[in-house]
Amino acid sequence: MENQNTKTYFSSKPIYGIAFHPDQNATPYQNSINIAISSMETSQSNLIEIISITNPDTTSEETHFSLLCDQQVKYPITKLEWSLSHPSILAASSDILRLYSFANGNQLNELVALEHTAPLTSLNWNPVNSSLIAVSSNDTTASVYDINLSKEILNIKGNNKECYDIAYSADGDSFFTCGGDGAIRMFDMRTNSKSTLIYESKNKECIMKLSVNQINDNFLSFTSLDSSEVNIIDRRNPNMSYKKMSYHKDNVNNCIWGPNTNCFVLSVGDDHCATLWDVQSEALLSFTADFEVENCAWGYVYDNWVGIAGEKCFMILKVE
Repeated sequence: MENQNTKTYFSSKPIYGIAFHPDQNATPYQNSINIAISSMETSQSNLIEIISITNPDTTSEETHFSLLCDQQVKYPITKLEWSLSHPSILAASSDILRLYSFANGNQLNELVALEHTAPLTSLNWNPVNSSLIAVSSNDTTASVYDINLSKEILNIKGNNKECYDIAYSADGDSFFTCGGDGAIRMFDMRTNSKSTLIYESKNKECIMKLSVNQINDNFLSFTSLDSSEVNIIDRRNPNMSYKKMSYHKDNVNNCIWGPNTNCFVLSVGDDHCATLWDVQSEALLSFTADFEVENCAWGYVYDNWVGIAGEKCFMILKVE
């Protein structure tokens, strides 16, 4: 990840949410990448923006970001994610779960708002059944909504304290949660209430973010509150650390697997660094930004592009 392969977009608000558009058949991807970004301000004034970068592989004046549309929202957004099966639909977790339609390439319309008992901390679309979306909540619960029915079909206790993140397995049959109790649990949707404790931190440190390897979903990555480490676990060996990777000099804010790889993890932190790990060899590439990096995402179509966000900056980096 090198400086000459970076492009930066500046927003009017601090950026947190990132979601690369997943439509692999869209002709605009021949020359552009579309991305949803969102703010996370504690004030009741937030924003979703759909932006596009044209000719991302060039360094000429033809390369630039453009704002396709934006949407004012009241509460901070904790996660953005496009539907893989219906790529015009964007989900956002906030005070409740909202779905938006990105229409005609220049308009974002709210489709439905699904109520919840407490603010939502994260979400994840089911990778197999496009009508299902899972959410985690501050009230310790994990829920699954059926979008076709516009209702909650499953609500279970995800963690003993706040449930901070949620992610499906590659087959869509299970999902994982992490939370303030320092635990990672796996829930089998076929048995509804049955859960398996995958990992529990010795000192009950809050586990803030987790990501599931979509090529081999035995492996998960996670990061804990106030930790500078990236942790890898193998769910076949519960409660054991598979690998700990230390490079960051300050708190790691997120760590995610590449969508089409079983060995690369991207992590970002308060030390301004975005770091790409090869889990198999522990080799790494690192990029230093001018800001504390709060969040990151991989591109779908062009998975050699990653996005990072912090302060009022969104930046895409090419992995070479």
